[in-house]
Amino acid sequence: MRSPSNSKTAVLIFAHSSQEELKHKAISKETELFDALTYGIIKTVEKTGFPYFHVSEEQQIGATFGERFTHAIQYVFNQGYESVITVGNDTPHLNAKHIIDASAHLTSGKLVIGPSADGGFYLMGLHASFFNSETLRDLPWQSSELYRSICSLAIKEEKEIKSLTTLFDIDEFQDLKRLFDYGRGLHAKLLSILKLIFSSKTPIYSDLSVISIRSFSATPFNKGSPFS
Repeated sequence: MRSPSNSKTAVLIFAHSSQEELKHKAISKETELFDALTYGIIKTVEKTGFPYFHVSEEQQIGATFGERFTHAIQYVFNQGYESVITVGNDTPHLNAKHIIDASAHLTSGKLVIGPSADGGFYLMGLHASFFNSETLRDLPWQSSELYRSICSLAIKEEKEIKSLTTLFDIDEFQDLKRLFDYGRGLHAKLLSILKLIFSSKTPIYSDLSVISIRSFSATPFNKGSPFS
């Protein structure tokens, strides 16, 4: 399941490093967890054979999420690719077939969206002809209106949109528990980290983490990196 070596499509992995996540999170085994999530998406993308770019916080430019995300997409287009498929590291059940299917639909001129259960998306595939940095920048990023807003934009631009299977991503601690309870399809490294988190006899959060926990639990609908 590999793409042609002369592919005109590239994958953009838009995800923070574990070091950046550590500034905001208070989860047992957190470094290992974020590293495992990123490891998983890189291995998934590598299975497709597509060229890919991993853009972490060190390469991101802009004051808002929309600015940073659209700038990263523009960077990939500037490398000469005709289409970009964007993914984050916060949807562990995303597999290589989702990306391959997205690419197939892109060759037909469609805008491809992999909707998340929270109203956002885990994958977006777009051709350079659809890309408008200002329009995309001003979408309601990290909100439950994102998927519907993109569909409305496609209709306005008279672009056909193809939706993939709906998946759930990781926005809150409860999502981690659901992921652990439904572990089928997860790679071994991530599953082992989840087992350590939920089998530990010590508290998952420290007593000094109350403020961080409240902030963590009140930030849903993330796109691009878990829990940001």
